[in-house]
Amino acid sequence: MKTNTKWIPEKIEQSIIDFREKNGRFPYTHEMDNESYLPTRKTFLRIMEITYSDWRKEHDPTHNFVDKKFLLMDNHALVQWLRQRSDQLNTRSAKTYNALRGRHEPSMTFIRKRISWSDVFPK
Repeated sequence: MKTNTKWIPEKIEQSIIDFREKNGRFPYTHEMDNESYLPTRKTFLRIMEITYSDWRKEHDPTHNFVDKKFLLMDNHALVQWLRQRSDQLNTRSAKTYNALRGRHEPSMTFIRKRISWSDVFPK
């Protein structure tokens, strides 16, 4: 349950730092809306004047995110893109693709939620 905390920029940043120290990572976006000791994403945007995702990209160089174009692709377009990208990387191996992919390209975790690798390269 959320509390009626009076959020200010310093308090917001401190809550995220505290979370990171406790958990060894930044909060996931869904945790921002569900944990009482963190501001909601809406509150974060209102106070910080930047989305939590954009703020995290600036403050967490290890943060991986999937480019929005992949989220908007239907499964057929995703398969086509993966075939082309795999050709560029000179691999048909899911493991090798995942190791060589760009920072904002779909991970195998993302891909497996939508399609099977055998959809990309049927036997």
